Amino acid sequence: REEGWHCAPPLDVLDNENFNLLNPQFVAIVLGLILEGRFALIHLGPPCSSFSRALNRFWSHALRSNEFPAGLPDLPEYKQEKVELGNALALVALRLMQAQAKVGHAWQLEQPASSLMVHLDEFFAFLSKAGTFHAIAWICWWGAPWAKPTSVYSNRDNILALHKSCPGCLSHIRLEGIAPDGRNWTAVAGPYWPPFASDWAKCWASLLDVAASRKFS
Repeated sequence: REEGWHCAPPLDVLDNENFNLLNPQFVAIVLGLILEGRFALIHLGPPCSSFSRALNRFWSHALRSNEFPAGLPDLPEYKQEKVELGNALALVALRLMQAQAKVGHAWQLEQPASSLMVHLDEFFAFLSKAGTFHAIAWICWWGAPWAKPTSVYSNRDNILALHKSCPGCLSHIRLEGIAPDGRNWTAVAGPYWPPFASDWAKCWASLLDVAASRKFS
């Protein structure tokens, strides 16, 4: 919004119980709006918790692996439920990206750089298509005290402006354990780092100009 975009509200059931992306009727409405060409750009950041390396590196907690990104075989029921929820939300995000691509408009997907989500068969096939761009943004480049390499995929090359490596930091806060305020470090580092978010919005300035010209033409 600070860069002049007219933004729809985030589609997150935690913000509004009606915005349930596991409700097929609601998803059909969203897909309909996308296929009408209503959105110049859609941003997708499906929950990564069950896909994260931080969780899956410990065998006692693991839900997935490189070999089984859709879920390890023979999981106990409580773990299988987490896997199925993560898979369902990931596939909804994929359907929304596919619809946006179908009408020729821009989409972007954000995940931790090591997320196993992008190794799901359908995801991998979609993101491997010609015309898909991938940037890895080390958030410490924007002054964050943690590295947090973050992948951004898009069907536009605007996001390549975010492809930044660590500038040579002497150290990074490890996103493990509990922070001094009592929260997990992963929760502290969860929100987008403000200078990174600002540059991310600015990288889409050219698309904003195109969207504005279409609106008033």
